[in-house]
Amino acid sequence: MVAVAVGLAVGAVEVAGVPADGDRGAVVDGVAELDTDAPEEVRSALAPEAAGESPGVVCAAPAAEPPAEAVGSGDVDAPRPSPSLRPEGEEPPDAPESNSPTITAPRTTAHTAPPATATRRRGSRSRRRRREPSRRPAPARARAPSPPVPAPGPSSSTVRAPGPSYATGPSYASCQPCAAAGSAYASYAGGASPSPLGRYTLGSASVSPFCQDMGADSKDRKGLRHNVGKKATQNVTSHVVENTPRRALRGRKLTVMQVIQSTKLANVCYEIRGPVLEEAMRLEAAGHRILKLNTGNPAAFGFECPPEILEDILRNVSTAHGYGDAKGLLAARRAVVMHNQTLGIETDVEHVFIGNGVSELIVMAMQGLLDDGDEVLVPAPDYPLWTAAVSLSGGTAVHYHCDEQSDWMPDLADVERKVTDRTKAIVIINPNNPTGAVYDEAMLRGLTDIARRHNLLVCSDEIYDKILYDDATHTPTAAVAPDLLTLTFNGMSKAYRVAGYRVGWMSISGPRAHADSYIEGLTILANMRLCANMPGQHGVVAALSGRQTINDLVLPGGRLKEQRDVAYELLTQIPGVSCVKPKGALYLFPRLDPKVFKIKDDRRMVLDLLRQEKIMVVQGTGFNWPESDHFRVVTLPSVGDLTDAVTRIGNFLDGYSQP
Repeated sequence: MVAVAVGLAVGAVEVAGVPADGDRGAVVDGVAELDTDAPEEVRSALAPEAAGESPGVVCAAPAAEPPAEAVGSGDVDAPRPSPSLRPEGEEPPDAPESNSPTITAPRTTAHTAPPATATRRRGSRSRRRRREPSRRPAPARARAPSPPVPAPGPSSSTVRAPGPSYATGPSYASCQPCAAAGSAYASYAGGASPSPLGRYTLGSASVSPFCQDMGADSKDRKGLRHNVGKKATQNVTSHVVENTPRRALRGRKLTVMQVIQSTKLANVCYEIRGPVLEEAMRLEAAGHRILKLNTGNPAAFGFECPPEILEDILRNVSTAHGYGDAKGLLAARRAVVMHNQTLGIETDVEHVFIGNGVSELIVMAMQGLLDDGDEVLVPAPDYPLWTAAVSLSGGTAVHYHCDEQSDWMPDLADVERKVTDRTKAIVIINPNNPTGAVYDEAMLRGLTDIARRHNLLVCSDEIYDKILYDDATHTPTAAVAPDLLTLTFNGMSKAYRVAGYRVGWMSISGPRAHADSYIEGLTILANMRLCANMPGQHGVVAALSGRQTINDLVLPGGRLKEQRDVAYELLTQIPGVSCVKPKGALYLFPRLDPKVFKIKDDRRMVLDLLRQEKIMVVQGTGFNWPESDHFRVVTLPSVGDLTDAVTRIGNFLDGYSQP
């Protein structure tokens, strides 16, 4: 190894070495290593007379010129001899006789550290240089002196390196960091004459070459093999170089790429957990209490998991540590098949997929189906994950209109008009989120007739099928159209109040012979995620075969029904606010009369509500509703909290308008 002395006014800066960990060099108090594996032209530049060449300008900066010499040691892997570099005219130190050639380098002047003696540490490829404490006053940021180390053994080789020259070259006064520090740094930039180091040359009129090497100029950071990835801290006192690369990266130019999100996310939006939630979290961190009416998370509002489900999970958790079947536990899939049969849906265990919630299965269904440019019919308003999953899969969500004047029933004529030769599927959300509409059999037959005429895959989201109020009944889409290929989505998050367990299922029914390729694709996607949540799957059997405790919550006198009624009555008492009373699910979707409320941006409106009243709701456009005249309220909080929340919403809306 060849030790190169570099003068520093403040701190220690690595020139050509790397930290001494594993296969790296070291820098101690301004003495840096240069690997003897450096290119021949680099070694020649350090000893131009031996190479028969006139030296180029290697370093440049104004400085005092106390002569200096840096003495280091370097191990050279046998059998290659290690050259000894020393300034011209200087006697070599006493050392054991060696066959290593002596190369005489021209004496240069530099502002460098005082002489130092270093030894190698045997038994390791890491090299560290330590020296006797300096006798002159330490600079402001000088490190504590290192303890003396034993003298070099007979097998070590002492190598001298020429000190850097600051005679000519780019002025450091033009470099703000260097000028501020009042320091001169070694430069790898070539001067006016050609140099063997030319391919490592940096160039800039505004930043000194060494600062460029340290990262001040990120456009070009090539420099003497070891500069790639260096991190520089610039201030008025010092430049510190850290984190040099591994030997494998030496000599390579590394371009730093700006990491940006995929264009696939350009149209992906999920406002339920979007910027409004981020603002709510900021306010909570500041000490405010936020009543969150944005998500249908029953457990957060005191709804407990049915005890029989929890018992089954706990009983089996000790056997649920490993991976399971990619499609899901066989017992869980059998329970889904048996439950489907009671609903009139014919399927089998090979065509049931258990997922980490319905959300994961929706994304899988769209990824397995869509090519770029394909279209899927989605209701408006919708649960926004459907639109997001279509967009993420390269498709386009085409929203068909649901009519508020008809209790949010789909407009069948609008659905028919929006079918094109690119349409691959139709999504039905029943009961609907966010409107709470429950489709009767006639509406389902109208939608499935359109699917039949245009050969569309039917995706039926029925996660709220057991959360029904008043006289509403739920009819499964697959039972209405057994001749259509239908994906039915359901799970445990809502009716069984265990959203955190992440357990949902997708049942494939109808004729499947013509869909073998698609089903194979779903299997591939299931295999890629390995398996669904194993402990949670052990609760499926108890959930589907046990007592349906959700009935106690939605029947007259039940908590969910009472909360829905209170929220509906209070909201509709606010002047300018109307709402279709939901027959299912956990939400209200009230309308703000545009004649009363001048609202141009509904996201801004809900942010204003959050900041003023500390109530969090979701704007209507977050559900792909085209107008800024709706918002969604969750009915899960207690009657007391809902009363307080709706009262504060009324206070906020009183006189609210946007310029």
